[in-house]
Amino acid sequence: MTDYFQLLQEPRRPWLDPEALRKKFLEISSTVHPDRVHSASDTDKQAANDRYTELNAAYQTLREPKERLLHLLTLETGSKPKEVQAILPGAMDLFLEVAGKCREADLFLAERGRVTSPLLKVQLFEKTQGWVEVLQELLKRIAKEQERLL
Repeated sequence: MTDYFQLLQEPRRPWLDPEALRKKFLEISSTVHPDRVHSASDTDKQAANDRYTELNAAYQTLREPKERLLHLLTLETGSKPKEVQAILPGAMDLFLEVAGKCREADLFLAERGRVTSPLLKVQLFEKTQGWVEVLQELLKRIAKEQERLL
């Protein structure tokens, strides 16, 4: 199975920035589009067409959260999951919210890790506490949703 994440030069993760993904697709597809090889041999034209078709399939899959998750699970487990159930809309929304908050928290932690000044570290303390509260609240919501589903 083709790794669509690798094909579009994206890290394997459940969340992606849709606009950045679209820009990357357009950038890569412009270099491999079949129209760029119109004077090539039939074999080269077919190869370019196949590559573009695969690139387009990768973009279509990764831009849809549910398809992206299924592709990621298939890549990680080595086979398509046998028992894929319908994901409830509320659960998908919560999952996407969690993914977004985790991405934001990761950015904050990277920023905090670059700070070396003790004074700046103290200034970031309040922001750190805010993130702790946000993530704890999210954990409570996840636990409540899990309890409801069970």
